Amino acid sequence: MTALLARGVRRTFEAELAPVRALRGIDLQVDGGEFVALMGPSGCGKSTLLNIFAGLDQADEGKVVVDDLVVSGRDENWLARFRRHHVGIVFQFFNLLEGVSALDNIALPAILGGLRRKAAESRARDLLDLLGLGDRTEQLPSVLSGGQRQRLAIARALVNEPAVLLADEPTGALDSEGGAEILELFRRLHGDGQTILMVTHSADVAAGASRVVRMRDGRIDSDDGVRVGPAGSAAVVEERAP
Repeated sequence: MTALLARGVRRTFEAELAPVRALRGIDLQVDGGEFVALMGPSGCGKSTLLNIFAGLDQADEGKVVVDDLVVSGRDENWLARFRRHHVGIVFQFFNLLEGVSALDNIALPAILGGLRRKAAESRARDLLDLLGLGDRTEQLPSVLSGGQRQRLAIARALVNEPAVLLADEPTGALDSEGGAEILELFRRLHGDGQTILMVTHSADVAAGASRVVRMRDGRIDSDDGVRVGPAGSAAVVEERAP
């Protein structure tokens, strides 16, 4: 199954001096169960591509498909439902709710996704245990270490059982020990079948993935999985509800 598909994706941002062509015709396919590292120098377009897959930004041209759903051209209400149920997003700087407990940071997205509070809290406790935070349930994010905060952010991203986990520089704000911890967690999730697309500028971090795609100047520069090209067997259900 194709989990992520981009075909002819272009994105240009207007700037004061001249337009910035962030993506210049991207073709990329990620199959279900893959752990792909998307790497390249700053400004090469990798975070822009991740944001387009996440429905946080829209392509100017091209087709974007996530979990058999066409994401291109959708309105904000559709995209909000899509993000809630189909993708989990992990940010470099955690983006946690600082004023609520670790448990509620995870449970609240599940409640917004349609679970009753009791079921959402049960799911949150299971994820906290799984990620080694079972003893931090009632603590605020501010008292956790960087590695613990990122594990909490990953638990939040997983609470609605997304088809794809999208991570933007998930080790970028951590020291080497914390980064290694998060990378090992991603390997474990991948071993359990989770599809992961991870943006990184670090070759050491990218080496932990099962496939590395390199970008430069808004284009795919190389792909060690040799998957750039025609969509092949990708199944697309155009009108499926998110």
